Amino acid sequence: AMAFAWRVLKLVVEPGGAVALAAILSGKVETSDQTIVAVLSGGNVDTAMFTACIEVD
Repeated sequence: AMAFAWRVLKLVVEPGGAVALAAILSGKVETSDQTIVAVLSGGNVDTAMFTACIEVD
């Protein structure tokens, strides 16, 4: 979810702040025919951790 937020939305999001997005992207939340709002928060993430997370995919 952190990598998606960076690559697609150009947002730096810390791990805890990406949980809602991760649930949506993994299909754990029903999204068909619904308007979905996810709050992405927290840019306070260690640079090394952030780099490792976005290079996973």
